[in-house]
Amino acid sequence: MKIELSKNQYRELIKLVMLGSRVKEEVLEARGLPFVQALAMQEYLLSNVETFELDEMVEDVAGSFAPAEKVSSEIESMMNEYDEEAFWSELETRLGQRDFYATLDPAERKDLETEGDKWLPEEVHEYCEKYAQEFDTHGLDRLRIQK
Repeated sequence: MKIELSKNQYRELIKLVMLGSRVKEEVLEARGLPFVQALAMQEYLLSNVETFELDEMVEDVAGSFAPAEKVSSEIESMMNEYDEEAFWSELETRLGQRDFYATLDPAERKDLETEGDKWLPEEVHEYCEKYAQEFDTHGLDRLRIQK
């Protein structure tokens, strides 16, 4: 199989593989598993930069191809933005779901839990939105753990 890419498509493919490698690495590390395969794919793609005249994307590190500092910094910045967005979204969702479940009687809750991976009712979004507005305005400043 042969895939043809433009210079811009190749540049984007490298960035996507780097982002994917970063996420996969974090997941595998959390599981205590080795992380090799995605890095090998990244290095393989980087080894072809000359074909696309994108030498500025690569550094030679001990005989291996590694992303140049500028590319690594861009990926790091994107991952930081993603992590920030994911944090707030997850916090809003979990707190909203918690508050929604607190309004249910045990039978209703059991019905929802036995449905498995189905979507929760629309009312959950009202609870999540309450937290989204709170965090947009005050961040974590007013979030407290009660004893």
